[in-house]
Amino acid sequence: MKLLSGILLFLAPLAACQKQDATPNSELATGRLVRTEITIDDQGLNPRPRWEVDVAPLSFPGVVGMQYQQVKVFNLPDTATYKPGRYIQFRYQFVPEAQHTPWRTYYERMNWAAQMAWGDRLPELTLSDVQLSPARN
Repeated sequence: MKLLSGILLFLAPLAACQKQDATPNSELATGRLVRTEITIDDQGLNPRPRWEVDVAPLSFPGVVGMQYQQVKVFNLPDTATYKPGRYIQFRYQFVPEAQHTPWRTYYERMNWAAQMAWGDRLPELTLSDVQLSPARN
């Protein structure tokens, strides 16, 4: 019994860090794809695209007084369909800063002031139910 309660005490903080839906049953949000950049992992390998999406204005629960113009996204399926200038509709999940994807551009990796790097200032979202917005494309 002590082992079980010890495991539960250990897991409780981890459960608090889980990603939570910012818009669980809401309408689709709309955004414009601003740019796509290739990012790399800590070893300078495994290139992965990162999209910046104009979502102005967008605010998140628990982030008081902040509205964001742009966000970063890693989980769109391809760069041929989802390219700069296209509008998309989506549902999103806010990624807490501690869980942000570690991929950065080569410039960001080489920048001594990592906290000032281009992508680090943007909140990260995980998108679902993504579709091109036919009215604007």
